[in-house]
Amino acid sequence: MTSPSSPNPFQRIAANIPGVVYQCLKQRDGTVRFPYVSPSCESVYGIAPHRIEADPQVLINAIHTSDRASFIATFNESEATLEPWHWQGRLRLPSGQVRWVYGSSQPELLPNGDILWDGVLMNITPVKEAELQLLQEKRATEEALLCYKYAVESSSHAIAITNLQGEPSYQNAAFCRLFDCLSVAELRAAGGLGALFSDPAVYQEVLITLKQGRSWIGEVEQRSCRGRLRQCLLRADVIRNDHGDVVGFLGITTDITHRKKIQAERQRLAVLVENSSELISVAHKEGDILFLNEAGLRLVGLPNLEEATTLHLSDFLFPEDLQSYQTDVMQTVMQSGSWEGEFRFRHFQTGRAIAMDLMVFMIDNPETGESLGLAMMGRDIRDRQRSEAKLKRQALNLRKMLRKLQNTQTQLIQTEKMSSLGQLVAGVAHEINNPINFIHGNLSYLRDYTTDLLNLLQTYQTQYPNPTPAIQAERDRCEIEFVRSDLPKLVESITMGTSRIQQLVQSLKVFSHMDEAGVKPVDLHQGLDSTLLILSNQFKALGHRPEVVITKEYGELPPVYCYGGQMNQVFMNILSNAVDALQERDRTQFNPDAPSQITIHTEHTAADWIRVRITDNGPGIDPTIQTRLFDPFFTTKPVGKGTGLGLSISYQIITERHQGRLCCHSTPGQGSEFLIEIPRCP
Repeated sequence: MTSPSSPNPFQRIAANIPGVVYQCLKQRDGTVRFPYVSPSCESVYGIAPHRIEADPQVLINAIHTSDRASFIATFNESEATLEPWHWQGRLRLPSGQVRWVYGSSQPELLPNGDILWDGVLMNITPVKEAELQLLQEKRATEEALLCYKYAVESSSHAIAITNLQGEPSYQNAAFCRLFDCLSVAELRAAGGLGALFSDPAVYQEVLITLKQGRSWIGEVEQRSCRGRLRQCLLRADVIRNDHGDVVGFLGITTDITHRKKIQAERQRLAVLVENSSELISVAHKEGDILFLNEAGLRLVGLPNLEEATTLHLSDFLFPEDLQSYQTDVMQTVMQSGSWEGEFRFRHFQTGRAIAMDLMVFMIDNPETGESLGLAMMGRDIRDRQRSEAKLKRQALNLRKMLRKLQNTQTQLIQTEKMSSLGQLVAGVAHEINNPINFIHGNLSYLRDYTTDLLNLLQTYQTQYPNPTPAIQAERDRCEIEFVRSDLPKLVESITMGTSRIQQLVQSLKVFSHMDEAGVKPVDLHQGLDSTLLILSNQFKALGHRPEVVITKEYGELPPVYCYGGQMNQVFMNILSNAVDALQERDRTQFNPDAPSQITIHTEHTAADWIRVRITDNGPGIDPTIQTRLFDPFFTTKPVGKGTGLGLSISYQIITERHQGRLCCHSTPGQGSEFLIEIPRCP
C-alpha cells in the first residue's frame, strides 16, 4: 500500500517513460489547454511543461511550419470522429535543433461536452535518420547499377550471363548483333549457347570447367543464329555472390574473324620472306641486327640467325666501303627515308666481297611517324648477266610484298584502334532525328485540321443553338468547351517538345563532331552551348539538390582553328567537375544566400589567342593538391566515381594538340577557375 508521502504512481510512470505523456482538453467553447504535461518534456524537447500548460500555442509554434497543417488536420479529424489521434512530424527546439516526433492519443467525450485526449509524444529522430540514410544508400546503389548496365550495354564485346545450368539469362546489345539473336528467348529457342559452338565438345569443355569453379579462355569457332561462322576469343568465368558461392557464369566474346584473316595474311607473307632467294634483313635504327632470312644467311656465310643477331650492320659491309656507307647511304636514308643502289657485302667465311643490289629504308610507326628501325633488301648481282631479268622480277615482287606487309600492319593497327571506339552519340542522334522530324513536320497540318474542326463545331453551335437531347448529352459528356480551349494548347505543347528534341539532337551532333577530322575552323560558343545543353539536366533543381545557375559572358570570338570534338571533351570534363563540386558542397553545407553558380567567360586577346574562363563558387581546391590536378589517375572523388583521367586528358588536348595552356586558380571556400588559352590559328 502506498504511503501518503509517496509520489503518485502515475506521475512516476509519466516521468520515466521514454517520451512525453500529456492530457489535452478542448472545451465546448473551443478553448484548448493542456491540463497535464509530463516533466520529461523539458529534457526531450527543451520546453518546460508549465509553459505548455499555461499557453498551448507554445507547442503549436514549435511544430515545423511544413508539418503544422497536417498536425491541425489530424487533430480536427480525431475531434470530429473521436477516433484515436496519430501524427508524426518535426518540432523545432528552442536551441534551433529539429527533431522528429510521433504522437498518439485516445480522445474521450466528457459528460459536459468537452473532449479529453490522453496521449504520448515519442522522439523518433533516430528512426527517421536511419530511414534517410537507407534511402540515400539505395539511391547510390541504383545509380551504380545503372552505370554498370550502361557500361555493359555500350561495350563492343559480346557479353552473356547464364545460370548454373548454362541457360542464358542476359545478353547485351553487342551479343545480339554478333550472333543475330534479338533476345534471350530467341537464343533459347535456337538451342541456347551450345548451339552457337561449331564443335559441341568445346562447349561441354567450357561448361565443365566453369562448373568446377575455374575460368576458361581460348579461341573458338562459333556460328550465329543465322548460320554465319565467326572466329571468336571467348573468356568465360564464374559469378560469385558475397559469400563466395558460384551463382552463375559470365561469358565475354570478342569477334577476331578479321584479326585472324590479317594474321593469316601476315603468316603467308612471312613464309614468302623466309623462302625468298634474296637477302632480307631488319635492324635497330642503331644498327644491331634483328632478323636475317635464310637466303641472307647463306649469302654472307653465317650458320644461323642467332649468330647474326650478335652482329652490327657495319660488320656485313666490305671494309673499304664502310666510310662510303656512313657518309652516302645513311645520310640519304635519314634525309629521305630510303636509299637504293649497288653496294658490297663481305662473306664471313672467305672474306671476299659480294656485289649487291641493295635497298635500305627506314621503318616508321604509321601513327606517330617515329623511326623504329632499318630494313634491307639485297640480291647478289655477280651473275647479273645471266639472271638480271629474273632477279628484277623477284625484287619487284618482294618490294610489292613488303609494301603490302606495311599496309597490312597499318590496317591492323587502325582496325584494332577503331574497334574500341563507339558510335553511340551519332547513332542515337540519327535514330531520334528521323521520327522527330516526321512528327514535327506533321504538327502544322494537325494544327490546321484542329482549327478547322473547332471552327466547324462553332458554326454548328451557332446555327443550331438548340440541339437534340442526345446531342446535348454527348456534348456535356465530352466537355466540348474544355476540349476547344485545351486542344490548341496540347498541339502547341507537342510542337514545343519536338523542337526541344530537335535542338538536343543537333547539340549531340555538334558535340560529337563524328563527321569531322583534323584541324578546322570551329565556333567555340556553339561547342560550349552544346555541352551545356547535354549537361542541362545536372543543372536543374531535383529533390534536395538545388539549381546550378549558368552565367555566360561571351565575347566576340572569330572562328578558331582547332580539334572541335576534343575541345568539347575539355569543356565537358571541366564543367562536370564543377557541377560535382557544387553538388557536394550543397549536400553538406547548403547556403540559400549563395546559390551554386558557374560562369563562362570568353574573349579574344590582342595576341590573337582565345581565352576561356570557367569559374564556380564551389568549395575550392586545397593548395596541397592543386599541383597534382592534371596528373593521370589522380582524383579526389570517392572510389568508383572518378577515374582521375578527365583533367589529365584535357591537359594533353590543350597543351599538346593545340599548343595552348590550361591552368587552375582556386581558393578554398571561394571557388575555382579553370583558364583555357589556345592560339586562334596553330
